[in-house]
Amino acid sequence: MPGRSYLHFIIAIVILVGVSYLFSSFTLSQESRNNERIDFLKNQIHQIESQLSDYKNNKESFITLIQARQGLIKNRTDLINRLNEEINHNSAELQKLEDNNKSSLKLLEVYKKDFEFVARKKFTQQLNQSHMFSVNQKEWNAIVKKLIWTEQLNEFRINRFKVYKNSLDSVLARKNEIKNKIQSQKEMVLTQESEKTKITGDINQLHSDYKEIQSKIKEYKSILDKYNRERAQLENMVNQSITENVRTEITYTPSTKIAWSFPLSGGTISSPYGTFRDPKNPQLTLKNNGIDIRAKESFVRSAVDATVIQIRQMDNGTFFLLTQSGEYYQVYSNLDKVFVKPGERIDKLSNLGELKTETNGMHNLHFEVWKGRTPIDPIGFVGR
Repeated sequence: MPGRSYLHFIIAIVILVGVSYLFSSFTLSQESRNNERIDFLKNQIHQIESQLSDYKNNKESFITLIQARQGLIKNRTDLINRLNEEINHNSAELQKLEDNNKSSLKLLEVYKKDFEFVARKKFTQQLNQSHMFSVNQKEWNAIVKKLIWTEQLNEFRINRFKVYKNSLDSVLARKNEIKNKIQSQKEMVLTQESEKTKITGDINQLHSDYKEIQSKIKEYKSILDKYNRERAQLENMVNQSITENVRTEITYTPSTKIAWSFPLSGGTISSPYGTFRDPKNPQLTLKNNGIDIRAKESFVRSAVDATVIQIRQMDNGTFFLLTQSGEYYQVYSNLDKVFVKPGERIDKLSNLGELKTETNGMHNLHFEVWKGRTPIDPIGFVGR
C-alpha cells in the first residue's frame, strides 16, 4: 500500500511539472451681356477657393491636400493590417490554449472526483468513529495504520486537486486576457475602417471640388476669351470706321466748345479704362479701351454734339455706334436698339438707342473715346 501511494505521488509530481511547463509557455507568447455672367462666375470661383483658404486657394493646395489624405489612408491601412496580424496571432494562441487545455480539463475532472470521494469518505469515517472502541489492540493498530496511510493519500489527492485547479485558473485568466485583447483590437480595426471610409469620402469630395473649380475657371476663361474677342472686334471696327471716315472726310466740328455729359443717366462705372489685373483672379489681365457703365436706365444719350459716322452689328447681336465731335470719336457699344442713322447730326443728350435689359434688371453700356486712331480715357471728358 505505501509503495503504491509513493508511486502515485511520483506520477502526480511528473504531471504537475508538465502542466506547469505548459502554462509557463502560454504566458510568454504576446462685358456686354457677358459681364453679369462673368461676375457670377468670379463669385463662384471665389466661393470655391475660399473653402480651402488654409491652403492658399490654388490647385497645388488641392493636390497637396489630396496627397495628405491619401497618406492618412495608407497609414490607417498599415495600422489595420498590423492589428489584424495581432488578432490572428492572439486567436491562434487562444485556440492553442483551448486545444492543449482539453486534456488538462479532463484530468482536473478526475482529480475533482477524487476530491469529492475523499470528502465523502472523511464524512463517513467521522460517523463511524464511535464503533472503533469495540475492537481489540491488534485490530486497532491495523486500523490506525490504515487511517494514517489513507489520510496521507487523501491529503495528497486534495493538494494535487488544489494545485491543478490553481494552474487551470491561471490558464483561464490568460484566455480571458487574450479574448479581451482580441475584442479591443477588433474595435480598433472597426474604428480605423470607419476613419478610412470618412477620409476616402473627403478625398472624393476634394476631387469633386477640384474638378468643379477647374470647370469654373475653364468656363470663366472661355467667356473672358469671348469678351476679349468682342473687344478686339470692336477695336478693329472702330479703327476701320475711323479710317473710312478720314478717307471720305465725313467730319463735323462744333462751332463752340461744349462740355460733355455722362452717356447713361444714373450710371456708375463698373470697369475702368486701361489694362489691369482682375481683382478676383490676379493671374488674369483685362484690357479695356473705354469704360463700362452700369445703370437702371436703359436709354443711351449722346455725350456731346456730334455726327453719326457708322452703325454696325457685332457677332453677339448687339450694335455699336460711332460718332465724331471734332478730332474725337465716341463709341457706344452693347446697344440692343439704335434710334439714329449714319450721317445724322445729333445734339448732346439726344437719345441714341436702348440697351438690353439683363436678368437682374440692370443695363450695361460700353463707352469709348478715341483721338484719331488711339483710344483715351473717357473719364477726362465725362467725369465721374
